[in-house]
Amino acid sequence: MMRTWKIAILLGLAPTLAWGGGEPPAGHGRPAHPAAPAGPAAPSTIEGPEASPFNGRYERIGTGQNEAVLDIFQVGPDRIRLKGSAKWVQDAEAGKVNTGVVSGTAPLERLKTHFENPNGCKLDILFQSDGLKVEKTATACGGLNVTFDGEYKLVGPSELGRDPSVR
Repeated sequence: MMRTWKIAILLGLAPTLAWGGGEPPAGHGRPAHPAAPAGPAAPSTIEGPEASPFNGRYERIGTGQNEAVLDIFQVGPDRIRLKGSAKWVQDAEAGKVNTGVVSGTAPLERLKTHFENPNGCKLDILFQSDGLKVEKTATACGGLNVTFDGEYKLVGPSELGRDPSVR
């Protein structure tokens, strides 16, 4: 079943399969669950396939002290919820650290999403087989030099899937 999901992700069918019923895959330390609901859930609910291939906590890699983390949870057949934080460090001992946060929902189109909030923060996210890639972070996502751009690896389950009150 895992091979089916990898093919579905490559073809851009994963959001449809994740919400179209059938047996969700086990993977990334997630157990297999009963069939997902056949219809889309309202974006404000957490009902949905816990084993969605998009769900997870992702950490940026290869940027040293300039850490970033994104929690992603699929809340509908073509919608994700995300929450994250990033920092840029010039001199931690002198307190020269700038931070930024993102939170909200975004449309999911095949393997990508474009997040934008009312403050002008924008992220383009591309899901990959072993994580995700963020590009084109707008400057309104935090302090000076803060960006979410980069490669991210999946490090565990999403915090958003545990608590429905987390927005």
